[in-house]
Amino acid sequence: MYEVVYEGTLYDVTPKAGCIPSCGCTEISVRPRLSSSPFLSTLLVTAAGIEKTLKLSYSPAPSEIVRLQCPSSAPGDTDKPLSVPGRVSFQTIPINTSCSALFEFNNTQTEVLQWRLSSIAPAYRQVDSSEPIRVPYSAFCVDMVSGVTPAGCRECVPITFYPKHTGHFTQCWNFVSFKGSLKSLKHSQRVILEGSATTSTIRTVDSYRPKDKVFIRIKNLEFSTGINGCQSVSFKLGNPLKGASKVRLSTLLPPFYLKYKEVLVEAGHSARIPIKYKPTIFGEFKEFLKIDTDHGVLTLALRGTVTPATGTATNRKSR
Repeated sequence: MYEVVYEGTLYDVTPKAGCIPSCGCTEISVRPRLSSSPFLSTLLVTAAGIEKTLKLSYSPAPSEIVRLQCPSSAPGDTDKPLSVPGRVSFQTIPINTSCSALFEFNNTQTEVLQWRLSSIAPAYRQVDSSEPIRVPYSAFCVDMVSGVTPAGCRECVPITFYPKHTGHFTQCWNFVSFKGSLKSLKHSQRVILEGSATTSTIRTVDSYRPKDKVFIRIKNLEFSTGINGCQSVSFKLGNPLKGASKVRLSTLLPPFYLKYKEVLVEAGHSARIPIKYKPTIFGEFKEFLKIDTDHGVLTLALRGTVTPATGTATNRKSR
């Protein structure tokens, strides 16, 4: 942060206060109100706890520019508080089907940060070398558009790409973050979402049942039970191949628990995988299960909530 203090009414200083990037500089415009009148004056500039007095000597000429250099030992307040990717790419899919990708970022600061993700304008669609045109629907959908990330933690935001036309889609989103309640010190970063769609060669109803790889029919699992309660929810892994397929499951963090690390799915059969949810504190919990197959990685989003009253152990299976 910097602040400029001066006396007199012979000139204007713009801006009088603001932020200086770490190891960077900013520009302050000093513009006389009467361009034909010379004057002598001083400015007191405070930045990163350092005060500096600047003497101004003006004679009729274009406006003067003062450049301030922030000391390398005193990082500015607009340092990038989050390590954020600038681009999220999706695989090429047939129209009227969907796929998901994770927008992942890390809080590299030592304090809690708030963030918000919003689209700047509708997505563009371009076919071959034609001019890009706006899309009249949401080609990219984000379920979690804001949140709070603890210091040193990683955040994963699922984004869904659902094209209804062929072509290459791009959309610019704005990622804004700020420390606590200091919204005046917010930092904005641009994130580009891009994906391509081709003419559908399979029916929409079959989009979740490919014939050449292991698949899952669902993308999300919801859990809800009381504190210290237990709930088990299962999902199916289908194998349409002519041979058995071994899949590897990622490790989950509490309160989600997974019994298996590897599963062998017989040819032409499916395997039911149970996930246990046992919350011990109040809150909302989110996790992602990665299923590593011979044809790529499948992602299943998990979300758990805690009901006010203490629940008893329940079991249910996904359809």
